[in-house]
Amino acid sequence: MLKGKFYNFLYNKEKFHAKDLDLNEENDKLVCSRRFANGTANIMVMDGDGSNMSEVTAGDSVDEAPSWVAGEQNQIIFQSSGIARNREGYALGTGPSALQLLDVAQQKLSTVLEDSK
Repeated sequence: MLKGKFYNFLYNKEKFHAKDLDLNEENDKLVCSRRFANGTANIMVMDGDGSNMSEVTAGDSVDEAPSWVAGEQNQIIFQSSGIARNREGYALGTGPSALQLLDVAQQKLSTVLEDSK
């Protein structure tokens, strides 16, 4: 769990900008959002001791505020917004947000709620 060495690793590792941590106590798994210099943010999952870290979302989007679904060991709900870029690739802003449900085990993503405005 979030104690000692692991706590120091997670918060002091160079260029690892994690936020929105949530611990699933049933399976001792952590989920967080990891922000990158290019403006994107992906959802990461790891064991409670910080091992076996993996990215479970990717793309030109900002995926944030992940949370384990209560009673479900493999489902994560999170907010996702696409990034608008100009021709040179510079970020201009983000599009509307959507709530996404990800089943990590089945690698299935579904939209729970979205606003097209």
